[in-house]
Amino acid sequence: MVTVSGLAVASLVVGTAVAPHPASAGDGSSRTVEVPMSEVTNLAAAVSPDGGTVVLDVYSMLWTVPADGGVATQITEPSLEATRPVYSPDGGLIAFQSYRGGYYHIWVVRPDGTGLRQLTFGSHDDREPAWSPDGSAITFASDRAGEGSFDIYAVAVDSGDLTRWTSSATEEYEPAWSPDGNEIAFVEAEGRNTLIAAVDRDGNRRPLTTGGRAPSWTPDGSGVLYWQGGGLFLNGTAVTQGEDVFTFAPRWMSDSTFLYTADGRVWIRDLTTGARQEIPFEAVVELERPVWEPKEREWSSSAPHSVEGLVNPRLSPDGRTIVFGALNDLHLLTAGKPRQLTDDQYWEYDVEWSRDGQAITYTSDKQGSPDVYRRDLATGQEQKLTSGAGAEYGASLSPDTARLAYLDQDNGLQVLDLASGAVTSLGAGPGGELWEGTSWSPDGRYLALGDGAFAPNKRFREDFNSIWVVDTQTGAQVPYPVADDGSIADLGDSGPVWSPDGAWMAFIMESVLWVIPVGPDGAPTGPARQVTEETADSPSWSGDSQRLLYLHHGELTSVGIDGGDVREHEVKLKWQDDVAHGRTVIHAGRMWDGVSEEAVEDVDIVLDGDRIVRVEPHRDRGHRGARFIDASDQTVMPGMFEMHSHPQDMRFYGTKWWNFYLSMGFTSTVSMGGFLNEAVSARESLAAGELLGPRSFVAGELIDGSRVSHPETRAIVSDEQLERELDRQSALEPDLYKTYVRTAPHHMARVAEVAHAEGVPAFSHILTTTATLGLDGTSHLGATQRAGYNNVTSPAGRSYQDVVDVYSAGGVDLVATPFNAAGLLGLQPGLADDPRVQRLLPASDIARVEEAVATVPTAEQVARISASTALYAEILRAGGNVSAGTDSPLAIPGIQNHMVLRSLVAGGMTEAEALRTATSIAAETMGVAADLGTVEPGKLADLVFIDGDPLADIDQLVNVGATMKGGQHTTQEEILAAFPERP
Repeated sequence: MVTVSGLAVASLVVGTAVAPHPASAGDGSSRTVEVPMSEVTNLAAAVSPDGGTVVLDVYSMLWTVPADGGVATQITEPSLEATRPVYSPDGGLIAFQSYRGGYYHIWVVRPDGTGLRQLTFGSHDDREPAWSPDGSAITFASDRAGEGSFDIYAVAVDSGDLTRWTSSATEEYEPAWSPDGNEIAFVEAEGRNTLIAAVDRDGNRRPLTTGGRAPSWTPDGSGVLYWQGGGLFLNGTAVTQGEDVFTFAPRWMSDSTFLYTADGRVWIRDLTTGARQEIPFEAVVELERPVWEPKEREWSSSAPHSVEGLVNPRLSPDGRTIVFGALNDLHLLTAGKPRQLTDDQYWEYDVEWSRDGQAITYTSDKQGSPDVYRRDLATGQEQKLTSGAGAEYGASLSPDTARLAYLDQDNGLQVLDLASGAVTSLGAGPGGELWEGTSWSPDGRYLALGDGAFAPNKRFREDFNSIWVVDTQTGAQVPYPVADDGSIADLGDSGPVWSPDGAWMAFIMESVLWVIPVGPDGAPTGPARQVTEETADSPSWSGDSQRLLYLHHGELTSVGIDGGDVREHEVKLKWQDDVAHGRTVIHAGRMWDGVSEEAVEDVDIVLDGDRIVRVEPHRDRGHRGARFIDASDQTVMPGMFEMHSHPQDMRFYGTKWWNFYLSMGFTSTVSMGGFLNEAVSARESLAAGELLGPRSFVAGELIDGSRVSHPETRAIVSDEQLERELDRQSALEPDLYKTYVRTAPHHMARVAEVAHAEGVPAFSHILTTTATLGLDGTSHLGATQRAGYNNVTSPAGRSYQDVVDVYSAGGVDLVATPFNAAGLLGLQPGLADDPRVQRLLPASDIARVEEAVATVPTAEQVARISASTALYAEILRAGGNVSAGTDSPLAIPGIQNHMVLRSLVAGGMTEAEALRTATSIAAETMGVAADLGTVEPGKLADLVFIDGDPLADIDQLVNVGATMKGGQHTTQEEILAAFPERP
């Protein structure tokens, strides 16, 4: 249960039986934290008609407070996620938007918290309510028409009848009814350009402003008061100056006074005098913060483990053999016996059979960048088919094996004629990010892929994963939905896959396997049909189109197209941890333990295998029987954590993703969302030493709502599917769970419950619901939100005391990802020529580095970066857990990590405080502080050797001489050897 100011709130799935999950790693307890708030970032408020009461939106809950100020009374609970309140004209009701259930809808409640009632329904968003003057109706913005944009509607309060007021391709939102009830003002937006217009009941429009947002009619109806550029304007004239005004409609109290919110507080402004008066409030938000025990981990086991990380399994055309990836290599499974096909240190993925079963294609970066190879299975001979400067992946041979379809790093679909070498470009993917693999029609004319389509609006980044069919002769692209408001599960390895006979496409939806009948051009000819009850991934067809192979909980399974004749295909592969053995002595000239403000000098760090057993003053000795590492001219410190990355994009990097992170001093990376099977495979490969790189802490796909926005987000449409998805992810033991922008509140609470039962953390983007629903932390300070505004930073980029207090006293962990830190790269021009950059980054990132170092930031730019990161220092010193991440590859992996740490120092942290965000605090946030994050006896020997003293100058941190993971010492020369210099 979550209790907030005396309201008991069920944190389980509402109205749905909860499936059992593994027993708790803790006891499911929590601690109560009271956070008094008198400043709230992006606070919304409205005033009652009699002027006596103000309703506030504080942490997605509604509160009332007397108009002369005082202690606020909470009237709604957290899982309702109530925002944007407004009083009815008679003061008897408060309307608001609620995200309960995973869609925004219009609700009303009495000012005392009784009479809660939902007015609008459906699988769409209804936002930003405003009352009609007579109180009979509420206008709102909605994308319910399914025409790809928001329009203005009204709902009758008594009957629920709907009236549509606008219909156009532009985005129309934030409506406000005129005092005479004849017009509705609203924001009309096309891209970033906005204006405020008015429409009457006959559909006649007129412009009111040339820009702006959040309109509010003047009491006499002569114009509008509105927000623009950080301040309020009345009919084009500024009425505020120097205030951080929040983007909500002002509320009139008389002909000359109005209520609004700015600078974290509630104000009344008098237009006649220009004076403003504060309405002080205190909302005491009571949080039940989770207490859980981190799971026990086998860091150094010598026992063999069964392989769970299988990737891209594909059934051969004759149905007798399965090719798949595991432990960083390709394997064949025939008659239950696995046979290894490749054996090298490079990443191999996106494997596919030729239609005749004689060969496979796959992607590997064995020659420097990810390229497509064809391997003849009879002879073992290989041919490199592509050689672009960037990555080529997702390839498949045409049925006649004469052409190769593949995807490139620029999101383009290409077709290569193997005889002539000619390449036909079929355009970029409409989703703008990542297409999954290609699948040919039997006649070789069409290609099917998965991508985003049918966006419900252009205002927010969200759409549905759909089938895209591309005509290779004309280049025409046609999207097809898989179901009403339905999505292919994700854009990793979830289909669509065309059956060899052309009659079906297979894909994953709602975490299970489906097929849909299609015509010769790929157009669906009927509804999709569910094939499996159990969760499924990575579908592929037998050559006779009668069976489908898929992954279930990391195991290979096949099924008849009718859902019968289910067979398991056991893969008897094992792996062992790459554990260091013997005694090692490291002579450190300086040693920083990961906690203290200063380093100690001239010490020996003594290891037994992969563990530190002693840290003691250095003394000369023979070190008989021990490996000796001379770091007498270096600083030895804990290996660093990258706390926010998305390694599904390693398909653009290949092996270099892991090699480069290690070369930059990062011995642990944390995925904040990726394709689960790939992630588990990489985790096993790194732990087994089959892949050179850091430890990998993995998350599965981002658990999202029905609308998705990234390739690695999972579309969750029901409570039942959430339970299936949690079972799916739980089976492969993720190191954290991540909910995304559209996750329903009760789903967020359920994810947190499961994560804590498994002894791992749960993260989100959204501070308010993270704090109130029992999640552990946010993976950014701000980033993408769902409410239409950011709940942690104002339009001016400011955060107020509530943010500091919730992240510190409230016990919510924060991963800092200051993107503008990249501007500091211009102060490190030598990085462009660093051999790590030139040999371990792809060409696209080398270009990004070279471009960045060519521009030296001005003093003013550095000051802006410093100002933007000062909040992190404030949270840290108030007792909050702040760890450092990047959201790579959105930012340059490895490089941006160092820039982030520099920006934290520029923002006021000491070097030691900044370094703790990447070491001891990061380990605590991940629940692994018992083994990682510091240099002390009993801890794993994850270390980094720095040429210089980063405690005196954070810029020296980038001078990594060597790293150690679990006692395995790796020099830069050994890392670089994987990709030697080209002659």
